[in-house]
Amino acid sequence: MSKILELFPTPVYCSKLEKDITKKELNFVYKAEKTKVLHGKFTKNGRSKNTHVLKNTVFKDRQKEILKHVINYFKLVLDVKNLKPKITQSWFTYLNTHDHFPPHLHANSFLSGVFYIKSNNETDSISFYKNPSSGITPNYNNYNTYNSSSWHLPVNTLDIVIFPSYLQHGINTKEDNNKRISLAFNVFVEGDLGNEYTLNYLKL
Repeated sequence: MSKILELFPTPVYCSKLEKDITKKELNFVYKAEKTKVLHGKFTKNGRSKNTHVLKNTVFKDRQKEILKHVINYFKLVLDVKNLKPKITQSWFTYLNTHDHFPPHLHANSFLSGVFYIKSNNETDSISFYKNPSSGITPNYNNYNTYNSSSWHLPVNTLDIVIFPSYLQHGINTKEDNNKRISLAFNVFVEGDLGNEYTLNYLKL
């Protein structure tokens, strides 16, 4: 019997937060001071100047909820010991009509994630890009996770997506008239890496 062995797949975690966005949270999101985003050049879309929004008391419970999903990623994917995740940065992103984010990754980070505060899965998505691409482009009958060089994942309000920070991702040009708001975050680790015997021990 033939089978496909999936060696070294890239794990993208998708789930949904249970608690609805509160009026207090929305008020904080909309009133946050904003700045333009730089990716080689300034783009129209903006983000919050505050890059530690989850530390605000308004988002205290939300941070705990997000961290539960990060810990679940660790359990389901990594299965490590003596190591725990820590959210290092968190910020809001705001996209209007014709805004986009070009492909990018997050340096100095272990995992990255996005929690969607206002989004419509009929028009909104996050795009992931294969790196490196094979450079060969046949005419496929159908696209799947093996032969695609990019993958567009629809996202809705309250969705959360977590992925390795090295994975290239971006947002296609927004065509509808609805504002899209999300909370992005980076995660690093605390604890023990490696061990003394193999001479690669590091305590973080």
